[in-house]
Amino acid sequence: PGAEVCLPGTGRALFRVGKLLGKGSFGEVYEADDAVGGAARRRALKRVRYSNFDAAKRDDVERQHCEEALLMLQLGAHPNIVALHYCVVSDGDEFLMFLTLVDGAKSLDDAITSKGRPGTLYAGTVGAVRRRIARVLVDVAVALAFCHANGVLHQDVKQENVLVGADGAAKLMDFGLASKGVGVG
Repeated sequence: PGAEVCLPGTGRALFRVGKLLGKGSFGEVYEADDAVGGAARRRALKRVRYSNFDAAKRDDVERQHCEEALLMLQLGAHPNIVALHYCVVSDGDEFLMFLTLVDGAKSLDDAITSKGRPGTLYAGTVGAVRRRIARVLVDVAVALAFCHANGVLHQDVKQENVLVGADGAAKLMDFGLASKGVGVG
C-alpha cells in the first residue's frame, strides 16, 4: 500500500496502490487509484506474484491468468459482472489485473453470515430480506445469461464469487475457471 508505479522513462504515475481488500489463493486484491488515460479512477487491483508458486507450476498459473484476462476482455462490460479494464505483466514476476471496484462490496458469503451471525442480507423485516435475496438472485441470473449469450461458461458460481455492493446490487466475479465455447448461448 502507498506504492506508486510509473510509466517507464516518464515518471508519470500509472497507479497508486491503496488498502488491502482481500487475499485469495493466487494473490491479493487492493484498492488502487488508476491514472491511466489522464483521469484518476478507483479500481480493484488483483496482484498475482508468480514467485509464490512452485517453479514447475508457474507457467500454468501464468497461462491461466492470461486466458482469464483475454476471456474477460472479450466478454466486455455488464452491470452485473466485475469487469476487467486492463492488465499489466510487470518486468518482475507479477501479473496485475485492474478490475471494477465495487463500493462497499462484500462477498455474498459475508453478506449471508458474518462472524457466525446473520449478515447484512438478512437484516430487517422478512419482506426486506426477501427483496434483497431476490435482487441478488436476479442479478446473478442476468450476469450468467449475458455470459451464456456470449459463449462463456463461468464454471465456478459460488457465494465467494459474487460481490454485493453497498447499493445491494450483485456482481459476478472470478472467471479463472471459465471457458468459451460454441453453442453455449
